[in-house]
This record gives sequence, C-alpha cells and structure tokens, in this order.
Amino acid sequence: MSDSPTAPRTAVLLGAGASVDAGLPTTFTFARQLVEDITATLGRDRTIVKTLNFVYGAMVNHRTERGGDPFDAVNVETMISAIRLLRDRGTHEVAPFIQDWKPGVGRYASSSRGVQGAALIKALESDRRFSPGREVEAAVRAIIADSDAPSNGDLYDELERLIRTRARRLLLQHGDVSYLAPLIELGTTQPGGLDVATLNYDLTVEACARSLGVALSRGPERMGLGTAWEFDPGAAIRLHKIHGSIDLHAHDSVRSLTRKAYVVVDTSNDDFPPDIVIGDRDKLGSGGRTLALLVAFASALQKASKLVVVGYAFADPHVNDIILDWLHTDESRTLTVLDPSWPHSHSYREGIRAELTSELDDLTSPRIHVVRATTAEALHRALHEDPPAVPDPRLQVEVSWEGAVATVTFTNHGEAIEGFGVGPGGYSTPHPNALSIEREDAIPDRMVYRQQSVPVFAHGESLNVTVSWDNRPVEAALRTFGNEIARSHSGTWPIIEPESAPDTENVAGAQ
Repeated sequence: MSDSPTAPRTAVLLGAGASVDAGLPTTFTFARQLVEDITATLGRDRTIVKTLNFVYGAMVNHRTERGGDPFDAVNVETMISAIRLLRDRGTHEVAPFIQDWKPGVGRYASSSRGVQGAALIKALESDRRFSPGREVEAAVRAIIADSDAPSNGDLYDELERLIRTRARRLLLQHGDVSYLAPLIELGTTQPGGLDVATLNYDLTVEACARSLGVALSRGPERMGLGTAWEFDPGAAIRLHKIHGSIDLHAHDSVRSLTRKAYVVVDTSNDDFPPDIVIGDRDKLGSGGRTLALLVAFASALQKASKLVVVGYAFADPHVNDIILDWLHTDESRTLTVLDPSWPHSHSYREGIRAELTSELDDLTSPRIHVVRATTAEALHRALHEDPPAVPDPRLQVEVSWEGAVATVTFTNHGEAIEGFGVGPGGYSTPHPNALSIEREDAIPDRMVYRQQSVPVFAHGESLNVTVSWDNRPVEAALRTFGNEIARSHSGTWPIIEPESAPDTENVAGAQ
C-alpha cells in the first residue's frame, strides 16, 4: 500500500556540492586543504604533520601508480577511514592476514615513547646513587613492551582529532549564503514546512535561515538512544543533520548503564573536535544519532512526492537505500538532481547514477530530472520545476530520396537523448551499404553492423542520417536508440520508397 501524499510535497537532500557556492570545499579538495592548513599551522617538523603527510602521500601514490587522477585520489572520508584503520591495525580483523605493513606506518613514535625514555634516564640517574636497578629494569620493560606493540595507535588517534578540529575551523569560514534563499522560502510557502536532510557539517543553511528571519529546527541536541527524533512543529525548516555539525561539542564520550554521552551546541570560536560522523566505514557508528536522524528523514520523505537532491554524489549506501526505497514504493514520485557534473554519457561504471537512469526509465512518465547547473545558478528552478512531459511526437522523422540514397532527418522535440544512435532496423529488412550521421562527433559502433551514434542529441536539434543501398528497397527500416537523463528512447522507423509514398514521409510516432 502506498504512502503517497494527497497533495504535491517536496523534500530536499543536500550534499557537499550544495555548499561549494559558499566558498566551502568538496570532499576531495577538502582533504588537500586540510593537509595544507595543518602543515602551515604546525610546521613540517612536527611528528603528527609527518604522519599526516605520509598517509596522504601514500594514498595519492597508490592512485597514480594505477593511472588515476592524483587530484581525485583522496577525499576526506577515505583519509579518515585510513587513519582509523592504521590506528587499529593491530586488532583489526584483517591483521592476521597482513604480514608486513608499509614501512612508514610505524615510522613515527607516539608521544608515550618519549615519556618512557625520560623515565629510563631518570631511573639511571637515581640508581647510580640509591638503588640496585629496579627502576631501570621497570623502565626498560616498559620500552620493550611499547616497541613490541602492534601499533602507535595513539598518534593516529591524535591525528584524527586534529583533523576534525581543523575541519571545524575551516568550515566556519563560509561566504555569502544568500543563494540558498529559495530553499528557505520554500519552507515558508509549502504547507507544513520543509524537510531538509544534509550530509554536510557546515552551518550554511542555518546562516541563511537566520538572515531571513525564518525559524529552523534541528531537533533536540541532547537525546538518548531509542528515542524518536522530534522537531519544533512551528519551524518552517526541519534540518536533519544526519552526519553531525561543526557546532556540536561532545561533553562526555564515555557511555555506560549510568552515564550517557551527550553533545551541546557550541557557537564559540574555541578549537575542539566537533561531533561529526566522518569516514567511509563509520557513518552508522555514531552512538545512535545518525540512525535516529536517518529514520526521521525516511519517515518525513514518505510524505513527499518529489525529492530534490542538490550536490550529492550518491556515495553513501545507507542514504541511497532510503532514496531507492522511496522511489520504488510509488511510481508517481519523482527525483530532481541538481548537479553540474552529472555525466553526459550513460555508463554502468557510474554506479548508482547509472542504476537510477536504467531502473527508472519510462518514456511516458519521466521520474528522474537532472539540472546540470550549480546550486547558485538553478536552486529555485530545481525546487519548482517538474520533470518535463514527453512531447508527442517524441521524435519527428522525415525521409527524402535521391536515387538509392535516403536522407533521414530526425528532430528531437523532447529532452536531450544521450548516446543517441541509428542502425539497421533488423534482419528482415534490407541492410544498407553505408550509414552515416552528418555530425563531426558521430562515432561508428564496432559491435553493431553499420551503426553510428552521437554523444548527445539535444532538445530541438535535427540530425541528418545518410543511408545508401545497392538498389532502392521497397521498404527498409532504421532503428534508433539511446539513453537520456530522464528516460530511454528506442524505436524502429520504416523508410518508404517514393513510388509507394510521397517524397517526404513523416513517420513520427511509429514505434
């Protein structure tokens, strides 16, 4: 049974791309920016900086050795995950299968070793005067035990806290957020307000709402596990900060039957590691806050007929599952994606984005609409524009003959079709000697006999396809195919010989 709303309703999901227009980094540029900031702040000679440079450099080298782009080698999530794995490498479940780690992993000593060395020196000095060597023996045993330890985990633990602290400092420095005004305004005009889920830690949405004098609720900042997440019912914006926020300060990290860890809002300029969920493998291990917020957003999403996804790369499986479950529950629901870098070619290597376009293809009822633009350029459009209806005819086809050569003109009246191609219509019709699309970027398909395609067949564009036979057939056919952002198109179009039809034959809609 569907939970479809009785009236159209919009919900919004924000990814890192939604904050780029405020001068904040993406997950990839953020990692590099953090390394540069920490190095500039602490200096290159600090042990913790050398450790960070080792981790970042090793990850970049690993990518480039395999021919990858060094600038896209490390994002902040994978960097944190790597640091945590190195911290716990002695007890990690894969430890029994790894004989030797990269030499640099344990190169830098943790701070405790310096303390133990000082203890040995003190013991040697005192033993020369007073004791028979018990203090020296104890200090040496401590150093041996430490050198035999499987990891210098406290150093990596300190590095993670430093990264979170500096991340907070950098994310506090956002610029103008007025481009988010359409989001806040929708919350004031849509009955019942607007549910916005964000995977970002920054305060851009809060700042925009505050500048417009609009009430925004993030729910209670103190909440025990197993408690339903509740928002201020009078707020125009209900902001689900699923992965935490840079203004949340943990006041107790120890949890037991009698003690509960909690966080409070801290708007000071103090440096502290904020309560954020960061790292590829730890998104659901945040003491229950992420789970509670995910459940709250999934519940709110069931009341929406449209989800607008802004600047999200579909990289979090737990978030993707919520989106796909919501889409598949009701065929009237639509997804609008605002993303300037959405791929222009359909490829299954694109992961969830390819799955969305292939699983939800529908010629008569488009369900996925992509706006290729930045948030500042097209947020209002994405929030208010419905997926375009499919025109009738979708493609208009005109045929003219000159001898045994036919010129077929296709005109696209709908949205752009990606990978649009033309080829022989089937085994039962005469196959052409040659077929070509008169466009410079036309590509012959080596897998299919005399078939050509173009990367994008734009809205309103006309394509001329020249086809030749040895003898003019009484009737032949061409097959068109292609993948587009909102749906796919495939059809077979008869090519009718002039003696049995007018010189120009419109066969639009014949599929």
